[in-house]
Amino acid sequence: MESLDEQNDSVSIEVKDSNHPDIWSVEGIARALRTHLGIAKPKAPILSGKSGLKVTVDRRLGPIRPYIATSIVRNVKPSENALKSWISLQEKMDLTYGRKRKRGSIGFYQADLIKSPLRYTVGNPDEMAFVPLGSAEKMTLREIVEKHPKGIEYGGTISSFKDWPLLEDGDGKILSLPPIINSNDLGKIGPDTKNILVEVTGTNVDTVGNTLKIVVTALAERGGSVYSCAQTYAGKSAKPVVTPDLKSSFKDLSVSYANRLLGAAFKPAEMIRAFVRAGHPARQVNKDVCASRASAIASTLCIKSTWWRISRSRWTSTSWILNGRESGPLGDSHPRQTDTRPLQKS
Repeated sequence: MESLDEQNDSVSIEVKDSNHPDIWSVEGIARALRTHLGIAKPKAPILSGKSGLKVTVDRRLGPIRPYIATSIVRNVKPSENALKSWISLQEKMDLTYGRKRKRGSIGFYQADLIKSPLRYTVGNPDEMAFVPLGSAEKMTLREIVEKHPKGIEYGGTISSFKDWPLLEDGDGKILSLPPIINSNDLGKIGPDTKNILVEVTGTNVDTVGNTLKIVVTALAERGGSVYSCAQTYAGKSAKPVVTPDLKSSFKDLSVSYANRLLGAAFKPAEMIRAFVRAGHPARQVNKDVCASRASAIASTLCIKSTWWRISRSRWTSTSWILNGRESGPLGDSHPRQTDTRPLQKS
């Protein structure tokens, strides 16, 4: 914690643990503190149903920016402070986890104004035009990249290609020029926006999917309900890709192996409490290990990694959790990978 302003009822926190983008927002910090302080047990939001929104993906995007993931979060409560938090999260994710918007970038839209199906396609930069966010003037895609502040900053991600990415709705209205800028009409949300379409595009499929999960989680913490969307990729399997994928992951941990690794003597119950405080529900099992695999190892823990917990190595280092290096949600060190041979992802 950097500073506490009691007069304005605010606190300034420096989050040094960049390994966990799930705490890069007010909502993520609050969620982590609830489990760390024992106020609540780890609990992940679930899908409330299908949004009905469909997205078709043009095969020509393959060498440019091939992946997209979308979701609609309904009945959110976007106060001015909430909007500031989401914009801050968006900027942090785009800059760091999204590698300056190359691997992934986020867009927010007014879901009620958008007609399905969306078309994630390409357009001629000198022929296609729309009014970019924060502007009153209609501009071609090339003019946006050459003149708009965001275009100047991020245009290099697409400018070398003949055609550029475009996101359009069922009426042919342009939502955005990914990853540069949204349109000023559909891509602008405010305190009166209750239903929000979240879109993530990028060049790395894991980055795109994980980013969507983290963002919709933050919106769900404000009372929103998460609904899935279906993406159909032209030229690939006819089966749509449904996002977000909110399935939790599981791994099993030998208590004796963890203790040998740490040079400690933690009891199973102590390990479970440590994992729960770090946001990972855990239970002791013997033979029924996580993915219905038979195991004769006694004192085995089944650890659940809820889907908002994204780390570079996918699994948070067991030793850091049990040694207290992640005893608080705002740990001051970067977790390192540890040889966890018996820790198998199901």
